[in-house]
This record gives sequence, C-alpha cells and structure tokens, in this order.
Amino acid sequence: MRLNKSVNLFLVVVATVTTIISFGAGQSTQPDVDVKPESNPSKAAGTNEFPDSWYMKDPITKKRYAGWQEIEGFATPRLKIHGWAANGIDLEELKGKVVVVNFWSLECGPCLLQFPKNVELANRLASDDFIWLSIHDDSISKERLPATVRQFQPGHPIGVDQFDISSRAWNVPAHPFYYILDRAGTVRAMGLKRRRVAQVVKQLLEEPYKAPQQEVPRPEQPQPSAQNAKSAVIPKAWLEGTDQERRLLANQMNFAKPLLPESEKWLNTEALTEADLNDKVVMLDFWATWCMPCRNAVPKTNELYEKYKEKGLEIIGVCHPRGAEKMATIVEQWGIKFPVCADTKGLITEAYRVNGWPDYYFIDRSGTLRVIDGKNAHVEEIVKALLNEPRPKPRTAPDKNNAVLTE
Repeated sequence: MRLNKSVNLFLVVVATVTTIISFGAGQSTQPDVDVKPESNPSKAAGTNEFPDSWYMKDPITKKRYAGWQEIEGFATPRLKIHGWAANGIDLEELKGKVVVVNFWSLECGPCLLQFPKNVELANRLASDDFIWLSIHDDSISKERLPATVRQFQPGHPIGVDQFDISSRAWNVPAHPFYYILDRAGTVRAMGLKRRRVAQVVKQLLEEPYKAPQQEVPRPEQPQPSAQNAKSAVIPKAWLEGTDQERRLLANQMNFAKPLLPESEKWLNTEALTEADLNDKVVMLDFWATWCMPCRNAVPKTNELYEKYKEKGLEIIGVCHPRGAEKMATIVEQWGIKFPVCADTKGLITEAYRVNGWPDYYFIDRSGTLRVIDGKNAHVEEIVKALLNEPRPKPRTAPDKNNAVLTE
C-alpha cells in the first residue's frame, strides 16, 4: 500500500484562511455565473483554455497547481470509489455527460463552507446531460458523511475515494478542488474557482457532441526491435496505475538518461555517481520519513539488497524533502541497510512525477529507465527480469518504445 498525503497542514491552513476572508468580503453573495467567457479556443492537451484568473493558485508559488498539463486535454483519469454515501451510480453513467468532479473532505474548513452551496448549485444545474460527482477522501472523517447527508439532503452522487487512489491519479493538491469533464470524457479544466464552475459547465453543454458509435480499440504495442529482442517483458500486473497514467509518467522522462540523485546527504555509502552505477540495475526507492508503508517495506527491501547486490543490483532510497532533516535518525531507527540520499530540493521527485510513497522506478544496465512505478508486491520479479537480460550496448539516445513499459 502506498501513502500519499497531498494536502499538508500548511496548505490547509492557508486555503482555509483565504476562503474565510473571501467569504467575509462578500464573495458568497456573488452569482455562480459572473461574465461571458472571455475566449473559447479549441482545446489542446496541456493548454490553458479558460482565463488564468478563473483557476485556483498555489498559495506559495502564486501559479496554477502543478500537474494540470498532464490532466487537462486528456481522457478522464482513473476513479476508484470505495462506497457511496449518497445517490450511488455506475460510473458508466458519466459517459456522454458534462461532469463536475469535486474532491473534498469533512476535515477541510473551506469544504464545509462550500458544501451546502455545492448542493444548491448541483441541484440547479441538474439535467440529463450533466452530473455533479463529489469524492470524499478516504480519511476517518468519512464516518461523518451519513450525518452530513441527512442534514443537507444532496441530490448528487457522493462517493469515497478508495485509498485516495483517485486523488493521486488526478493530481489533487488541495481540498476542495474542482475538475470539469466534457461529454467526450476529456478533462477540460483542473482547479477551477468554485464561482466559475457553472459558467464553464454551461459553456461545455452548448458545445456540439456526437456520441461515438463504438470505442476505438487501443493500438497494439509495437514489438521489440531486433536490437532489443531479448529485453524482458514487464507484465501490466506488475505495475501501478492505468495505461494512461503510465503513459503520462513516461512522457515526462525527456532526457537521454534518467536523472540520478545529486545530494550532499548520503547514508550507507559515499555519494554515488553515474560511473558507480555503470552496468548495474538500479532501483530508485522513493520514500519519506513520515510514511508508514515505507517503514513496513524496509525489511523486504533490505533482504532484496543483500540477495542481489553481488549480482548487479543497486538500490537508492530517495528521501522526500519534507522531513528529510530526520533522515539519519529514521535510517537508524528503521534499520535501513541500502544507500539513501535526501532529495532536499525535490528535483528528483518532481522529475519522475512521483505521486505516492513508496514508489519504485527501475533503470536497466544500459542506463535506460525501464519500469515506472512498479508494484510493491512485484519488486523482486522486476529485479530478476532486468538482471537476467543480456548486457546491451550503451544507447546514445533514449528508445521511446522502451521508455513506455512493454505490455
């Protein structure tokens, strides 16, 4: 199981204070539809379709939250609903509808302020071509959902995000957070301000839409080239995430060789360089000092390291910047035996688009990133598969077919 705490206490406090101030200033009396849309260009993946002022901003960077370019313009990411607190549906019912997806939590002050207004707005927008879907995080506060439903009597579906899988897949950075899907199932807006939601919904409902006659089959994965004919095949069952999520991750790896940690803080080894890793299979174990699943995985990873290090495996534990100052203490307490380093600036975590902890990435003997986000339960199988490959000639350029995982 992977841990992903996407909303830290600081962001919650800032978001709560910001929302309370805005409500106090009279924002709550403003209509949900303000003005006529400033523009309506055709949507391309990773482009801003609506004015920048319509979106929520990261309170630190003052820019749109990271990750929107991998979400907007693409098909709907995975939704994993653990159970329904109100008006349960089959997710197939979302097809052909404009959908508002609202990630929220009863532990979130702004969410509590907005929930009754969202119930009202969802009822007002309700039609055969529209649906409002609220997804509550998988925290202890979900136990209060039945009482909240009885109090406000929402008419829209409210589900619980199973193990926060949906939040990770959708790059949710804070609560409350709003996404808008068009009738083709494409994410058209990520992180809209609430008062802009109805405006965008009405605009998308006015767009022409023709229901597809049949689903277009996914193209077959190209067969390995003769050069890589003996490369290991990594089954989909060994990997985290959906096909789309893995492709999005792979597309971020725009460098000839995967980035390696450059850190002044190493434990259990001297600082490792590219030369040290030559002709080795490298497992990058992204972990955090505050992550209990990471702690639970340590004995297995220690065993893996001892079993295969003489056969060509190197493991590097890349510590999340938050809490990295405790790394030395935690390494000793948890009994970590393999090399670890602190990603103090978060550059490696960002480059690999890590969205959960622990996460496992694998680089083969030629220095090519081969496996993105391997499942905890299949780590040893991946290691053995890559170690058993013949030593290839070093590549001078990345193999795009190989960067996307073989299925």
